[in-house]
Amino acid sequence: MDEFSDINQPWLEQIFGSFNASRLDMRLFGRSPESFHPDSATVAAMATYVHEHMHYFQTLFTGFGHILWSSHRQSSGYSVRKWKELARTGLGYRFPFAAYSDDPAGGQVAWVVDNTARDVSRISAARFNLPIPNCTFRELKTRLITTDWVINPVVEIAGEKVCLQGKDILEGQAHFVERTLVEALTSSGDIAWDRKGVPAQYTRAFDYFIERCGLTRSAEFPVICDLAQQTSWVPALPATEDDWRKSSPSWRFVQITDLIAADCNLSFGGPADWPSRFIYLASDIFKRLGYLSPEKVIEERLSAFTRVPELLDVEQVMKAAMEFRSERPWMAANPAADLTWLEELLEKFRAPSVVIDGAFVKFGEAPVNGSQIVFELHFQALANQLIGPIKIDDDGNGVLQCGFGQFKVDRGCPYQISHNCSTHFRPSGEPPVPTARLDNDEVDGCSFAFGLQSITGDLKKIQLVPGARFPAI
Repeated sequence: MDEFSDINQPWLEQIFGSFNASRLDMRLFGRSPESFHPDSATVAAMATYVHEHMHYFQTLFTGFGHILWSSHRQSSGYSVRKWKELARTGLGYRFPFAAYSDDPAGGQVAWVVDNTARDVSRISAARFNLPIPNCTFRELKTRLITTDWVINPVVEIAGEKVCLQGKDILEGQAHFVERTLVEALTSSGDIAWDRKGVPAQYTRAFDYFIERCGLTRSAEFPVICDLAQQTSWVPALPATEDDWRKSSPSWRFVQITDLIAADCNLSFGGPADWPSRFIYLASDIFKRLGYLSPEKVIEERLSAFTRVPELLDVEQVMKAAMEFRSERPWMAANPAADLTWLEELLEKFRAPSVVIDGAFVKFGEAPVNGSQIVFELHFQALANQLIGPIKIDDDGNGVLQCGFGQFKVDRGCPYQISHNCSTHFRPSGEPPVPTARLDNDEVDGCSFAFGLQSITGDLKKIQLVPGARFPAI
């Protein structure tokens, strides 16, 4: 603990991480894998490790997280399926979708698919994070919602107008959990809660909560963040502004905070009180605000898995997480409030995909098959490149890029080292590494090329049209 004895040391800045909910992809930067192993991690590394795991927990244990992952996965699946249908009509396997624009029938289908993917992405971003947060849907220019509804709430914090986004809520909760852990490990509130070098996005939501509810209720903050994320997918597309606000974590956070600030009986107390108070208070709050009840949100998410003939490993983990939440819904609000909670969640729901120093690592038994992780990377890379743009190599030729290159996993595939693979290739040529299916059904060689070969039957059927654009409509 000595390296953290100086409260002026900006230790938080020494280690960074990131998490992508659409791929359940965690990145930990600046240290070796051993630095992050629970048995040998420093306090700084453990803080980052738990912070990023909180984003994973937010995906697993909340309606918002399930919807964010599922909407992206469904959109990607729709894009690839329609691409294969276009090819079967005789138009070939073209990249990007805009390359079909010279065909009257195929061009219209491709335009709809392309714009649907972009609209899904815009609406997901509106619920999470936008470069211009204080805007309306009309300004966002999505075809699915064209109204002047304000996307995010504008609140007053310390006398200034601040626009809160969904990311403020998620980062605020993860930061609070991280700092709760640091305080427990260092026995120093000064070290744990020092804000030197901390970006405002980690503290905006907390500051609003404290202004409305008071510092004495700070322990309740992560609970309100958690409840703000318990959203429903009904309706799938908001029909009214009230529907939108009920589906937006930023609006829900403000509405719940304002409600409990006005009624002192709506207090969750400290972590020791949550097992006895969480369920009935959450139900009461949701009823007053007209939200779908917490138990109905869980039922909705669990029922979604019954409509799938066979679940991916990732979906099995998400289903198990919601079943766990139905029994102990308070535990994911702030696992660091009781280190036995944190230990249990990390044991049962450790992130399946962790990249450190450009390579995949795992701590303990992997909850998701490694081949599924690789497949998902390649699948998302394929869907991304259907939207475009297509990369061009040094010779001016269009190239496709595998999932490792698309998502910057520098040492995800052994051939990146052994064959100096650049992660991209021209379908008109040979794959970076010849592919074959072995006797045990394992894939040998370039897994991305093997997947494309399985879809198209012949890589040379793929046509790349860099710079293709749909005509202005």
